[in-house]
Amino acid sequence: MIDESLLSGEAAPIKKTSEKLQSKASTIFDAHNMGFSGTVVVSGKGKGVVVATGMQTELGTIGKLTFSRPQESPFYKNIRNLSSYILKIIIVTATLLFVAHLILRPAGISPFNIIMFIIALAIGITPEALPAVSTFSLSQGALLLAKHKVFVKRLSAIEDLGSIDVLCTDKTGTLTKNELTIVDMYGEEKKNLFYLALASTSQLVPTKEPLHPFDKAAWQKLKSEDF
Repeated sequence: MIDESLLSGEAAPIKKTSEKLQSKASTIFDAHNMGFSGTVVVSGKGKGVVVATGMQTELGTIGKLTFSRPQESPFYKNIRNLSSYILKIIIVTATLLFVAHLILRPAGISPFNIIMFIIALAIGITPEALPAVSTFSLSQGALLLAKHKVFVKRLSAIEDLGSIDVLCTDKTGTLTKNELTIVDMYGEEKKNLFYLALASTSQLVPTKEPLHPFDKAAWQKLKSEDF
């Protein structure tokens, strides 16, 4: 029996066997004749052949995600699109003004003056306060989330969070503690619980905490003050 909660998030241990699979495993969790790096044996014993190490393991595949380049957030995409749009307006406007000056050649306005006017116009159109305004707005959102005990690592995540329509999350180990707990028992409660604890695999090594989640739940219930 192997605890694969590190990969699957499920507390219940998985039974492993040396028998050949009848069909190709669609996921790693269907490979009942494979033991994966990072998982823990909770009961039984056996021998195995190492077929992958390091980054070639399933755990290593997860580790590669930490080195991969993060995708550009919608917030940065929108800022880039806005900047590109403003730049196009500046180029088109400057070109039209310069061409109009060459065609009309108004008196008293030299090419140097029109160039200086185009530069001043480009500076005026550019939203210089945009970075400061966006940073201030996102900081306000970060402070609001901080009051609800939410830590914001990247300010751009505030805008990304506001753009979410559907949020999917893994509950086991994230929204829950990934721990089995005995809440209630029927029949001769204490007698049944003692039998369950005595039959646990932790009796083989009494100095260590039980690895099997069911055994651990039984022993913790025995130690609890409300039992």
